[in-house]
Amino acid sequence: MAVPYAALVKPVPAGLAHAGILAATWAVGLMSDAHASVWCLANVAQAALMLAEPALWPSLFEREGGDAAEAGPPRRRAGAQLYCRSRVPREPDAIVVGSGIGGLSCAALLAQAGRRVVVLEKHYRPGGCCHAFTEVGRNAFDSGIHYVGGLREGPLPFLLGHVCRRPLQWASMGSAADRYQYDEFDLGGGRRVSLRRGRLEEDLVRAFPHEAPGIRAYLAACRAAGKSNPLIVSKFVPEGLPFGLTGALRRRFFREVRRQHPETTAAAKVAQYVADPALRALLSGGQMIDWNLPPDRVSWLVAAGMLMYYEGGGFYPAGGSNTIPESIIGHVEDAGGCVLCKADVAGVVTDASGAAVGVRMADGDEIRAPVVVSAAGFANTFDRLLSAAQRQAAGLDTSRVHSRLGQSTSHVCAYISLDGPPERFDLKPWNIHSFLQLPEFGDDISEMMRAYYRDPLGQPGCLITLTCPSAKDPLYARQYPGRSNVLLLAEARHEWFQEFAGTRHGRRPEAYSEFKARFEPLFLERLFHYFPAARGHVEHIEISTPLSAEHFIAAPTGSSYGLEWTPAHWDEDLHADFFSPVVRNIPGLYLTGEAVAYGGVFGAPAAGVVPTP
Repeated sequence: MAVPYAALVKPVPAGLAHAGILAATWAVGLMSDAHASVWCLANVAQAALMLAEPALWPSLFEREGGDAAEAGPPRRRAGAQLYCRSRVPREPDAIVVGSGIGGLSCAALLAQAGRRVVVLEKHYRPGGCCHAFTEVGRNAFDSGIHYVGGLREGPLPFLLGHVCRRPLQWASMGSAADRYQYDEFDLGGGRRVSLRRGRLEEDLVRAFPHEAPGIRAYLAACRAAGKSNPLIVSKFVPEGLPFGLTGALRRRFFREVRRQHPETTAAAKVAQYVADPALRALLSGGQMIDWNLPPDRVSWLVAAGMLMYYEGGGFYPAGGSNTIPESIIGHVEDAGGCVLCKADVAGVVTDASGAAVGVRMADGDEIRAPVVVSAAGFANTFDRLLSAAQRQAAGLDTSRVHSRLGQSTSHVCAYISLDGPPERFDLKPWNIHSFLQLPEFGDDISEMMRAYYRDPLGQPGCLITLTCPSAKDPLYARQYPGRSNVLLLAEARHEWFQEFAGTRHGRRPEAYSEFKARFEPLFLERLFHYFPAARGHVEHIEISTPLSAEHFIAAPTGSSYGLEWTPAHWDEDLHADFFSPVVRNIPGLYLTGEAVAYGGVFGAPAAGVVPTP
């Protein structure tokens, strides 16, 4: 296993270091009675090395997302190699269910360790929430990636460096002229606050000078909470360490989690530091579209983590979000594996001892492998891929999770194509989080959202986020000259569309199309509010709903962020029994992606590293 690391992992010094760890621990393990425990420690040592790589070789990890205008176009497209049994390699070493960034990251690391991996994706395109689509409006739209943070510091650049076969090109949101603005908050009544790269405290104090001490204290608390990330670190502790070390180490890290008081909601935490209602709204829910839970329900660690994640600026993948899966899939293919789409996995196959030995496809085919990794999320894994009998045999009572955590809410989105270039309509290369009705609710986002949930079409000033891929992507004009696009997102509840839930995509009744069309004026008026020059130039508008997410990315109830991020999501017992990378009492079955810790472009690939067996 050391040879692939030495030969394939870049940069070369890091690959040699990983190979050295593997060689040394295997040599010690062969001469020790506790060889399994020694070899498990290799995983811990490799994880520690990955975290230390930017400090050890700083010049090799300078990957600042800057101007990507001169970057070449992507070398390959994330092609749809469709599933058929003859395309599955003989005797694969591992099967990964789901091709989101968590599943692909895990598959790429397995491939670099010499394993032949089959990735099975239900959609006809790979990438999960990182894929883009071109079916509507003679344009390209991202399905989930709208901006990325953490690229100027922290572990994300070298995490991506390990799983990507070729470097990704990142474009800074904003420009030098606006000092790289990435977010704008319109709090209604003419109150607009902009956040710029590396100037979070400065921008907040400038907007709310009377709250300067509270702002600085709150940001200090946010930075302290995000400094060590004990929840992620706890996932790196391997199973089977001697003397009860596995449990002791995990309990130690969870003590650190508890010290951060995840049981406190964002609304309650922010209120401890500042009094201005508008500032409270911004800090506790300004970026709420990224987690879809009101400030009085979401854990403060989510709101704080998101604020800090973008402190170093927002970035967009040049060439669109498809470039992310494109850059990872090559590793899988180089090792003799493959990524197969329209591959509907019906369940995990277990043997008489209860160990996972493969998967069963919807057409009845079985694919056998000694390792099965699910990147399909909690509900899909435990409620669909595992039968009730399998769960019972393993002692997995999923009602413990469902009784405390629901699925996160979804989005209703408008994908709008315009018949001119971005500069014609003054489209902005940053996000606009629009809360036009906030003053009507005393600047209480939670109350504003509850009114929206009750009557979504009766709240014309509800929360809508606007983002313009054509203005963010320096390569967009090469493929779509003289055109532009805008994406608008609002929260959506599955129950709004419940009467159509039993219908099939492409065959839904006319009433469904009519209901979707009622959202069009809401989105168009918000588009024209910020970009009035676009009026009369909308060439196409497409509305997606929670049913769209259910169909295309197999998200239960269309949920955008897996299980909701209430304080209960930090329950230590739930993490030990269900949110663990090693599925309890089912040998050979692993979990990766957002269900392990966090979602997004940081959390999912980090979880992809953890379960690599």
